[in-house]
Amino acid sequence: MSLKQQLLQKIVTIPGYLELEPVVASIGPIPFRTNSRRLYTYPAIVELFAEVHAQTVADVTADIVAGGVTAGIPLALAVSLKTRKAFIYVRKDEKIKGGVSQGTIEGDFKSGQRVLLCDDVVGTGETKIKFIKHLDQAGLQTVGIALIMETNGPLSPEVQQLLDQRKILMQAAFSWEEVTQALIAGGQVPAVLAPLMLDYVRDPQRWRTTPEKWQVYLRHLRELNLSYDDAFKQYE
Repeated sequence: MSLKQQLLQKIVTIPGYLELEPVVASIGPIPFRTNSRRLYTYPAIVELFAEVHAQTVADVTADIVAGGVTAGIPLALAVSLKTRKAFIYVRKDEKIKGGVSQGTIEGDFKSGQRVLLCDDVVGTGETKIKFIKHLDQAGLQTVGIALIMETNGPLSPEVQQLLDQRKILMQAAFSWEEVTQALIAGGQVPAVLAPLMLDYVRDPQRWRTTPEKWQVYLRHLRELNLSYDDAFKQYE
């Protein structure tokens, strides 16, 4: 069994990992989500993530592993322990303490080192831009991005251009479609919602802007006696 298959097999049993109620995320309203941060509770799963991204470290010949605050820190530390590469973490914004800048990076490093940046997922990628710019300012070279899960949401043009120009490898342990398929196969998804959820993860941008899809999804939630925030009642 592959590492990906082992991960998916374990993940679909985690209570609360799948949240069927719609939420407003950084990319806008989404009909459901998978809570990647909950996975850090389980050492066996974290070890598998570390093994997956130990290969990513090798692929990009990284010297150091950086965790993006906050969701990327546990993943980066696990990969660091697995590969024996140094660990640092990077903030989104500069830390000011007593009126004095504490910088954006914690840990020891040397200018010119090659960095694998770790985070949980990517939306538009704007947060990754912040992390990479801070690493640039410290003289570090971002050569890869390691993720728990990738989505089909479109990256911002600035992010896509940066990845292409610098040839930064972005590697995820699995895709949102793969984990959704696994959750469906594992009986974690009500049958009436399964086709709608798969339709969403395959083309989230189109789905979010189609009122009819929201109407059907919310109607099924009500039939299942699942509640949702008042902000979504505009789609009823």
